[in-house]
Amino acid sequence: MDIEEEVLRKIKPTPEEERKIKEAAQELVERARAVISEMGLKAEPTIVGSVAKGTFLKDPDLDIFIMFPVETPREELEKKGLEIGKRLVPDGRENYAEHPYIHGTFKGYEVDVVPCYHITDGSHKMSAVDRTPFHTKYVMENMSEGQRDEARLLKAFMKGVGTYGAEAEIEGFSGYLVELLTIYYGSFIEVLRGARSWKRGTRLHLGNDAGNRFDTPLIFIDPVDPKRNVASALSPETYALFIYAASEYLKGPGMQFFFPKERKAKERDEIMAEVERRGTHIFGVSIPRPDLVPDVLFPQIKKGRRTLSQRLNDMGFNVIDSKYRAYGSEILYIFELEIGRLPAVKRHFGPPVWNENSPRFREKWEGYPMKIDSGRWVAYIEREHITPEEYLKATITEHNLGKDLSDSAKQGFKILSLKELTSSHALPLTEMLFPLFPWEIHSLQVP
Repeated sequence: MDIEEEVLRKIKPTPEEERKIKEAAQELVERARAVISEMGLKAEPTIVGSVAKGTFLKDPDLDIFIMFPVETPREELEKKGLEIGKRLVPDGRENYAEHPYIHGTFKGYEVDVVPCYHITDGSHKMSAVDRTPFHTKYVMENMSEGQRDEARLLKAFMKGVGTYGAEAEIEGFSGYLVELLTIYYGSFIEVLRGARSWKRGTRLHLGNDAGNRFDTPLIFIDPVDPKRNVASALSPETYALFIYAASEYLKGPGMQFFFPKERKAKERDEIMAEVERRGTHIFGVSIPRPDLVPDVLFPQIKKGRRTLSQRLNDMGFNVIDSKYRAYGSEILYIFELEIGRLPAVKRHFGPPVWNENSPRFREKWEGYPMKIDSGRWVAYIEREHITPEEYLKATITEHNLGKDLSDSAKQGFKILSLKELTSSHALPLTEMLFPLFPWEIHSLQVP
């Protein structure tokens, strides 16, 4: 049995598992019809996503869309859609993306109940999810039975190497994009071979291409709506990671690409020895985690990392690397800096000596050492903050980390020393100081 056959045996639902999920999906639709009828509404439930398309892996989620007539007011669509969802999955929670939906469980399966408009033309967008039933229909009609297993392999590979999922946390390949790639190239292995020649801006399509310009790493024209790029969520980092992973797998296939080992934290002494060798300065910032859905939270987390890194650079600490983690109750940032302590003084340039503002500059900085450099006044003034910890402790609430994350920082935050990080956050420290790709972890010797 070759690697792909063995992987497929592990990830593909058995006939009994497939029967159970399809029965659950059918029962969910029937219950939805009954609820809609009881409420006196004109709406049609339909199963979409991988279960409908036959590309699902073991333990799939169920996505049921409640399609309302196009004349339904948006407010009513949201209100009635949520009510239907709560009656279908009483344990459900309201989540918000472009519009609200209900997430809960049904028959042991994770379920999303999503209201949308029942449009008849895939290019006629009324809400962000209205195209999804068209995507499901396209894949069902254009993917061969054998290609469904090829799509499963590609999904499992992307999950293993860390590139699967268009959500804000991953910024990777959506399930629909995986399925289109499988249709376009024909098989899992041909997608990997094709990826080796991808460049930034590679453009793929299955039929119509409206010619719209997109500034994204990969462009895959939506066959349902040729004006749309299915790969719009893909970040340069995730795109590059997949290209590299594809190349590495083709050079030496292995199960570790699909099922990487769990990373283990290094011992404290090993971490400290590496920091000593590097001669860098490491500290952390912990902020209470806002109660937000991931697609709202993670853009703010990433913005916060960019903002804090830029401010530290502006101050002269020079960020070498940074990492974030979203735990149950906190957002953790770790920064590795070239410099952990700045000089007590800094040069502050003033106007040329002959400038009319020259007397004002000298008056302002009177008492500080001063000289003329290339015709300009230079004062040697005291720094307000000489360590990054002091700087962020005094200023973090002034920085724009994202609305909710900034509010959380104002409620309370902690500055963590390297010693504290090694005690409570050794794993992200290990990942930052000893970087490995997911498929490389299998050969790592850990305590």
